[in-house]
Amino acid sequence: MTKKILSVVTTAAVLGTMACASAVSASALSGEFTFEIPDNWASANKVFYAHIWDGLPGGVNLYKWQTKDEKMKVADDKKTATYNVPEGNWNLIIVSGDSGIQTYDTVFNDKCIGDTCYIMDDKFENPVDSNKQAFGLGWRNNSDCGPHKVVSSLGNVIGSAFLPGETNQTLYENFLRSYNPENETDADNGIYNWDDDGAAATGMSWEEVTAKVAKELGVENTAGDNSSSGNSSSNNSSSDNSSSDNSSSDNSSSDNSSSDNSSSNNSSSDSSSSGSSGSGSSGSGSSGSGASTSSNSSSSSSSSSTGTTQTGDSTPVVALLATLVAALGASFVALKKKAE
Repeated sequence: MTKKILSVVTTAAVLGTMACASAVSASALSGEFTFEIPDNWASANKVFYAHIWDGLPGGVNLYKWQTKDEKMKVADDKKTATYNVPEGNWNLIIVSGDSGIQTYDTVFNDKCIGDTCYIMDDKFENPVDSNKQAFGLGWRNNSDCGPHKVVSSLGNVIGSAFLPGETNQTLYENFLRSYNPENETDADNGIYNWDDDGAAATGMSWEEVTAKVAKELGVENTAGDNSSSGNSSSNNSSSDNSSSDNSSSDNSSSDNSSSDNSSSNNSSSDSSSSGSSGSGSSGSGSSGSGASTSSNSSSSSSSSSTGTTQTGDSTPVVALLATLVAALGASFVALKKKAE
């Protein structure tokens, strides 16, 4: 009888572990989405690419910028293009063309699989280089996804969609950390000094810009609190998020998203970009906290996220663990009674 009870306990433990693992990994998205090609994009480009990456801390690129693995399948009429996303915890995308035109960094999730994205009418400021802009990319059936919400290098709140774990509060705290006037500039890790850069461009003091950002985000202005301006986002430092060859920290916005990018309402002659990468959600309040490096899309390797990974709802895991604990408890009670 004892052996049978132990066998039941072992079986319950194994099944519970397998179920928990399945629940944790179930949110990794994969599948096809469609891109509506504006007429001016169709006339100016022969090839379209989907650059996809994980913008959370430690995240990586799916593939390198505009390589053959990023090529989209264009329909014969050049009205649409499709891309099949391999399985992974991806959450940011840029669509680009071989002419150099590209979209702003766009949040997407598993609900966007099977959906259609399109070029928006609105342009968005490059969070790191305010001289550049790119048109937004929206989703037809998922309004909660779209242009990544960040605070730019000029203290402008742009975009609308958060990555998992991001909030208005984390955007504000990262801005304080990334542009504090006491900082020693370290562009590779998204650290800048407001007095050396933003103040001259905007004419605003640190006190003025932090008050403006706090008001626009609807959070308390704590710029005078050293604890919030210094270390509140320490878990999200770009320096913690470099990975090998495919690190998202390679996603640089400094060379990209030209202000000449055109949408469906603009002529294709406006479609120009100086480089190969994205519009750059590397703004201080977003992934990357302003970091930019050399060549590929957005510098979204680090995020204002609290460290949450895209593993989906934790409720099933908690429920399964509770069931497992209950089963183990009942088995041990039975085992104890048998021993008595």
